[in-house]
Amino acid sequence: MQSFGMKTIGFDPIISKEEAAKSNIDWMTLDEMWPLCDYITVHTPLIPQTKGLLNDASFAKCKKGVRVINCARGGIIDEEALLRALESGQCGGAGLDVYVTEPPTNVDL
Repeated sequence: MQSFGMKTIGFDPIISKEEAAKSNIDWMTLDEMWPLCDYITVHTPLIPQTKGLLNDASFAKCKKGVRVINCARGGIIDEEALLRALESGQCGGAGLDVYVTEPPTNVDL
């Protein structure tokens, strides 16, 4: 994203603010980050703390039209919440290469 001139912000419970800064990433909490994002890319393992990370509540905190890319694991994004966000326009588009069930069974996504 930085090569396209975009400002990168991020959250990682393991990486410190100082470590993130070395890669020109402004480390923020999730609640600070959601309203600022134009694009959300997911790069995290599926663990209990990340299951359903993007859900109705987090989409509601985002800018209208936010775009989402999940290239990590299925289950991090609540697929039904994503569909609702897409249908309402809260989410302007999504790129998924992973799903909870593979191959995906919900043809609406």
